[in-house]
Amino acid sequence: MKRILLLLALCVATSSTLSANGSRPEATERKGMEDCGLSLYGDIESLTVKNYDVSLKFGEIVLDDMNSMETFTFNHAGDLQEMTTYNTLGEIDDRLMYSYDEDRKMLDVTYYSVDGELQMKQIYTYDTAGRISYIADYNGDGSLFKKAINKYNTAGKLIETLYFYNDGSLMYGYSYMYDDLGDMVETVVFDADIADAEKYTFQYDQSGNIVEKHEYYYDELQAKYYNTYDSEGYLFETICYNSDEIIAVRYRYKYDSAGNLTKRIEYREDDMSMYTTLYKYDSRNNLIEKTLYTSEAMIPTMMTLYEITYRR
Repeated sequence: MKRILLLLALCVATSSTLSANGSRPEATERKGMEDCGLSLYGDIESLTVKNYDVSLKFGEIVLDDMNSMETFTFNHAGDLQEMTTYNTLGEIDDRLMYSYDEDRKMLDVTYYSVDGELQMKQIYTYDTAGRISYIADYNGDGSLFKKAINKYNTAGKLIETLYFYNDGSLMYGYSYMYDDLGDMVETVVFDADIADAEKYTFQYDQSGNIVEKHEYYYDELQAKYYNTYDSEGYLFETICYNSDEIIAVRYRYKYDSAGNLTKRIEYREDDMSMYTTLYKYDSRNNLIEKTLYTSEAMIPTMMTLYEITYRR
């Protein structure tokens, strides 16, 4: 779970690939990074992500305190091999190591503490079709902590994931439904006591873009999202309505000629605040800088730097 949370955090910090079918080229597939929407192009050896508070001094942005840092190293196939997280002092918090078979299927993820002690190991089992069928999480002493079982439909789509305690009792689970085109139209999160604690529904346009998303919590509608796209298929605007059918937040997006997201503007209707995020890329279309500004005066508050080392 910690691995997923870390990758989701990275995803929030780097989200430059949106739900759109624009003309931007496909990025390299990288095992171990499936939970994050970060696109990485080229033969990359390592990536370091640093998050800073920033301020404006004499018209220039100045880096203040570092909030977090993560490093990612990749093998020659492009798959994630090691991820290390650091505290605000630059000291190691923990390290994750990934291993694969000759077909690039992930075999296990090993979690190490700050002092190098093995804390947990996650082992993957596959079915005859090469799909993940079973995931077992073990404590450092080798005892089973939890396990997950995946179920697929005849089309090979994942339709259910159940997580169990080491005694076999249900922890929680996910179920998925698809339309005739194979697009996911519903995701339900449940546990042993609540059949549908959370539910998400999706609608698509003819190009396969998500145009509407609904979020439910305990059967109560919490939010609705509506997406519109430009003529090239890039996401142009997202409007979020709350449970009272009132606009809560509105997002606008801009892109460069390569299809990279360069600007996101967030309008919050409740307090009329505005946040702008600017993105910068290198010559290979990899994200190298993201800066968050508040208010119409464009006051910088946070910056994320992406330091990439290429093999060639």
